Amino acid sequence: MVAEKRVLFSEKYCEVYYEEDRNIITANWIGYLQIDQVKQGCQQITNFIKSNQGVTHLSDHTRLKVLSTEVQDYLTGIWFQEVADIGLKKIAV
Repeated sequence: MVAEKRVLFSEKYCEVYYEEDRNIITANWIGYLQIDQVKQGCQQITNFIKSNQGVTHLSDHTRLKVLSTEVQDYLTGIWFQEVADIGLKKIAV
């Protein structure tokens, strides 16, 4: 059986969707990302996690090119703690 995916966000640099049967929110990151693009995609994920406790997050970097130091600092210094604080328990890259 093919899992049904509900699209939550779709831009040329990021696709975010939810698979209800597996309770997983997935972000497919694409290309060379700017900090504002990462923040937009992450905000979509954050908003979903706030409303759906217990969800697992999968970050797919298959089509990602490079993460700038600025983006890396945002993720590790701000965003990971933000989603941990609202209840995200599992993340896979």
